[in-house]
Amino acid sequence: MKTQDEVRDFILQKSQEVPDAKGALATWSRAIGRNEAYLHQFIHKRSPRKLHEEDRAKLAEVMQVPETELMVGSPASPTNVKFIRSKTFRFYVAEWREFMGVSLQSASKAAGMPDDEYGAFEFYPVNFTLAQIVALADEFGIRGDQFWFPPPKKQIGSMPKQEIKKTKRQ
Repeated sequence: MKTQDEVRDFILQKSQEVPDAKGALATWSRAIGRNEAYLHQFIHKRSPRKLHEEDRAKLAEVMQVPETELMVGSPASPTNVKFIRSKTFRFYVAEWREFMGVSLQSASKAAGMPDDEYGAFEFYPVNFTLAQIVALADEFGIRGDQFWFPPPKKQIGSMPKQEIKKTKRQ
């Protein structure tokens, strides 16, 4: 697990490996759309305290290194994954899955997790990643924001659930 200081040291080390080491930080700073002193200040004065996501992505491209080299923590750690927190709000994932006639296996596959883990995922207030919400909404044939609200109490008109799903995806 990398610390912010290790990221700073990595950038400094890489800047010293390029032919024009003296001006590498300034060149990279300009290349990511910042002033010449940006990376120098980031490394030596610790300002900003961390690289912004956009700057990190651009800098990784300019340095020709994987973006994970510039991330704090491990690539799969909670500091690098965007979560939708569900502490005061309830997600109606199980209800929408049942309403739209999607199997538990299909939903767990879309969320990228084992069936038993997915079962807990539906019913307990846990952290959902944005990617999981988008994948599940696509699998269910609804918009991601609909998980915040319960599905309708009864069918829309006399149309069967599977027909609703096909209609919404078009």
